[in-house]
Amino acid sequence: MLIYHNPNLDRGGAPIIAIATEDFELYYDLVRTLGSFGIPFESLSPKRRVPRGISVVLTSEGELPVIKHRNKVVARGVEGTLVQARSISEHVEGEGLVIGIDPGEKIGVAVASRQGRTLLLLTAHSIEATASSVTSIVSTHPPGGVVVNVGSGAPTIRDRILRSLRALGVRLFIVDEYRTSPRAEYYRSDEIAALKIALMQGREVTEMPFIDPTPGEVREVQRRSRIVSGGKLTLPKEVARSVAMGELTLDDAVSEYSKRKRA
Repeated sequence: MLIYHNPNLDRGGAPIIAIATEDFELYYDLVRTLGSFGIPFESLSPKRRVPRGISVVLTSEGELPVIKHRNKVVARGVEGTLVQARSISEHVEGEGLVIGIDPGEKIGVAVASRQGRTLLLLTAHSIEATASSVTSIVSTHPPGGVVVNVGSGAPTIRDRILRSLRALGVRLFIVDEYRTSPRAEYYRSDEIAALKIALMQGREVTEMPFIDPTPGEVREVQRRSRIVSGGKLTLPKEVARSVAMGELTLDDAVSEYSKRKRA
């Protein structure tokens, strides 16, 4: 699950992004995504002349040759498409990207240009969703032009995120999270912390860490297992540890352990 937010994208006036496609499914996905961010856009026919004031046009790969505009983006992965479009419309294309990740139960993700322009803020509710978002973003940019900074907190989640990104060919850094966390009542605290992490210096990861959950992290999995099961069971420590290491999902572990108890 991902929650997207608008990092002050609406500057007023004419829309800067246009959707030009006759692919209804793609059109619906783009409208829903841009709407969730509050990003102004205009809908065009691919055969229509693009009006003045449009900075970038989102379209399908098959319709790309038809669009008469200098800035065209083939819409593929949601996050990658948005970052690519934002990079063009903000005139920061080619600067390179910095992705900041704030690990925790809710994972904040922020994307910024190397000069500090915020391009995307989102909250992911799983390591898998985080890796999928980062993969989408990296896929639209040369890997050598992307740096990923991961906060030092929540060590097991941090290390699992690092391992999930190792095949992308990007440089990975661990950033000391001291002073990155905003006041707890701030409703986008994970995303703002991720943005601060993105813009800080860190130490480069040269070897992938060994996943070693702390006793507290194992207890947290056990606590969540009680919630997921409606209070019917608590996962044993060894099973909870496997969940914390990413060897099992919490839902699968609860389901399998429930079956064992009934047998």
